[in-house]
Amino acid sequence: MTGQRPSTRRAEALFRASLRILPEPIRGLYEAEMRADFETLARDEAARSGARLWSATLRATLDVVKIGMVERGRRGPLTRWLTRWEGIREGMMDWFRELRMAGRSLARRPAFSGIAALTLGLGIGATVAIFAVVDSVLLRPLPFPESDRIVEVRHHAPGIGLDELNNSEGTVVFYQAQTDLFSVFGAFDAGNFNLAGQDEPVRVRAARFTPEIFDVLQTRPALGRPLTHADAAEGAPGVAILSHELWASSFGSDPGVLGQTIYLDDRPAEVVGIMPAGFVFPRPGNQVFLPLPISDDPQFGAFGMGGVGRLAPGMTLEMAAQRVSDLQARAAELDPEITLEALEGWGWAASVRTIKESLVGDSRPAIMIVLGTVSVLLLIALANVANLFLVRSDGRQREMAIRGALGAGSGRIARTYLAESALLGGMAGITGLALAGLGLEGIVALVGDELPRVQDVNMTAGGLGLTATLSLAAAMALGVLPMARRQGAFAETLRDGGRGSTHGAARHRVRHFLVTGQLALALVLLVGSGLLLRSFMALRATDVGFDGRDVVTVGLSFGEGEREAQAQFYRDVIEGTAALPGVTSVGASAALPLISSSSNGGSFHIEGEPEQEGDLPMVTLYKAFTPGYAETLGIELLAGRPHTWSDLSDDAQNVWVNREMADQFLGGVNEALGKRISVDGDSVIYFSEIVGVFETVKTNGIDNDDAPMTYFPLLNGEASRGPMEWMALTVEAPNGPTSVVPAIRELVRAADPRVPVTAVRTMDDIRSEATADTSVTLILLGIVSGMALLLGAIGLYGVISYTVSQRIQEIGVRMALGADRGQVQGMVLRQSVMVTAGGVILGLLGAFALSRVMATLLFGVSATDPVTFLTVPVVLALVSVLSAWLPARRASRVDPALALRAD
Repeated sequence: MTGQRPSTRRAEALFRASLRILPEPIRGLYEAEMRADFETLARDEAARSGARLWSATLRATLDVVKIGMVERGRRGPLTRWLTRWEGIREGMMDWFRELRMAGRSLARRPAFSGIAALTLGLGIGATVAIFAVVDSVLLRPLPFPESDRIVEVRHHAPGIGLDELNNSEGTVVFYQAQTDLFSVFGAFDAGNFNLAGQDEPVRVRAARFTPEIFDVLQTRPALGRPLTHADAAEGAPGVAILSHELWASSFGSDPGVLGQTIYLDDRPAEVVGIMPAGFVFPRPGNQVFLPLPISDDPQFGAFGMGGVGRLAPGMTLEMAAQRVSDLQARAAELDPEITLEALEGWGWAASVRTIKESLVGDSRPAIMIVLGTVSVLLLIALANVANLFLVRSDGRQREMAIRGALGAGSGRIARTYLAESALLGGMAGITGLALAGLGLEGIVALVGDELPRVQDVNMTAGGLGLTATLSLAAAMALGVLPMARRQGAFAETLRDGGRGSTHGAARHRVRHFLVTGQLALALVLLVGSGLLLRSFMALRATDVGFDGRDVVTVGLSFGEGEREAQAQFYRDVIEGTAALPGVTSVGASAALPLISSSSNGGSFHIEGEPEQEGDLPMVTLYKAFTPGYAETLGIELLAGRPHTWSDLSDDAQNVWVNREMADQFLGGVNEALGKRISVDGDSVIYFSEIVGVFETVKTNGIDNDDAPMTYFPLLNGEASRGPMEWMALTVEAPNGPTSVVPAIRELVRAADPRVPVTAVRTMDDIRSEATADTSVTLILLGIVSGMALLLGAIGLYGVISYTVSQRIQEIGVRMALGADRGQVQGMVLRQSVMVTAGGVILGLLGAFALSRVMATLLFGVSATDPVTFLTVPVVLALVSVLSAWLPARRASRVDPALALRAD
């Protein structure tokens, strides 16, 4: 044939080659007929795709080959394979036909198909989205070689109120010497610096590393070199490594930046490396990496460094934990002033955990609870769709009975149900995948930096596999359930004209059971949401020790320098801000309330009170503040006098303490006045007189215990306590706190154009951040619980509506015999009450089990909070009654004459 398409020529060549296999007699008998069939296929090529022609030709070719093999007496493996393939092909064609019929059937009922696919898709999508979070945060290893062998060492001294301590220079050097435990051990800490050289100075987050960190992580800069011990030596020129993100955003990804000098807090640093894209350690957001020096005489105290090591070959995590614990008996060797008795009194201990565990922290319970919650939602959605399928199968009893009478076996009928469920499962999977993508974006936007490893959260092959698995499992469950109920009922259906099998309580039992399960699971989720809501309300209602309304905080980053210059700059800005229109009060502090780890701490001594050997040291947090700070935040002065500018002379040496400090160590609020204390064991010149006692302010989060606090004058020159590189300005402006920020920026620029303004936020924002973990979990759990309640209500409504439709004749007879509308409504509502009561009982049992799991997430509320456990069942019952009221109302309006005539 001329003018053939390539696909036709290839198919014809395949066909002719297969003819050669046939014996001559057979070829003579059948060749003309087979050629005619092929010519027909070829002529129809314009109406069919090349793939369909190839498929048809291949089937014909295989038939030819099989005939030829049989005629030649070759009944070997190839013949058996061809016979088996023919059976498989026929089975596949049967399935394709069933799928086409199922597709047409579902298309004729778009409401049923759409609701079922969307309902199941919601459950699949929510589960897949949260699984993606779990996979990214908890399951996926960190992007470092053998990251499970990288561990962090932390210390604990609960006897003196220090439950969590990092490492000191002394402990870092100590662990570096334990080569049987760690093949390499390094230290790090964090800081912030002003980066100059831009249009405006910017505040950058920095991490300082000992050189060993690069060997611990087995990671090197993408460009340049890592840090070395020579970089950390005293007097060495400054060097810095940039993050890939800072290199791209501020330096245009220019490789020529290597060797250039940047200025951090006005100190020069040569850029010697660029880290790989996506490098995150120890926390997200670090933009600059600097050398961390270790002194030649490392001390035991000042636990301000993180410590991580790579386990030595053959060392397991359990072995390392025991070894580190045993080593603490030698901690006294690090400081001659520390005795074993003192360590025992402190409850001194150390722990080891992988850096992934350290990074995930306390988020694991919340994430796992949310994952369990959406899994429950998936079960509710599946039960809801199963009810829809059962209702639909009831309506198809006569159709299936006729098919059975005409010879369709149970397998053929089961295939019909499975084909429909497979299509619905596929539709639900596609819908769920789309919803999971949207949900994942929403979760990342909602939680922001509150979720560890948030930058790693994305959809992976595991998420796609889970979607396919859930879709397939749902399809199998939905397809098998109707068949299991209908087995052997076809003859009865035909005999009773399609009505017999729809009467009696047995036909409702499965649907009632499914709805009862839905309501029980919904109640469990609602109780969990209720407990979190009560916990969140308790957090918000907690007295934090200050007011803070109409207060905005502005971070000022002067950087390192002479204290006198720092003090003068801050005082100029404070006085200028106080003169701005709309500002009623202004102050400043080196640390803000509620922000974890925002304050320093140390031991202190009371003048004139001797300390016995072996006594546990008294410990206080401390921070510096200016006049106006307490007044701006509304911190109550309980005794003594407020802080004034006259306290800033070098010889004043006055301090203030909080109520917790006074009650715990100083004999009470009034008794504390006039006593003199020295923080961190300073010489007698720094013994300071207590001249005031403030109300205790929550310092390290709302849910942490109150801690003793000492306040030092911030601008007291060389006598100031703590760092002064960063200060938070607190400004009260009742007419709109953020409205004064532009004017403050101008004041700062006029005082020193090198100083960036950072961290602008209101005190209300800070308080919200302090409850962010609970609020995020509450929002996610609340959304899922609301969806579960809605699906449960829809399921109950559907079952009651269907029951009413099937009992129309019965209701007509009752009303003809004298039953009024109220009695009919009561009959229907009683059925809903029984289903709801079963769901409430089962749900309460499950909720009591859940409450024990959630206990670690709660604050100020019992895991068996009676308010929650009484309120939620009432809410569920009201929703259930409302769901059943509409069908009951419709049943009471049935016309008896029409109902009996229909019968």
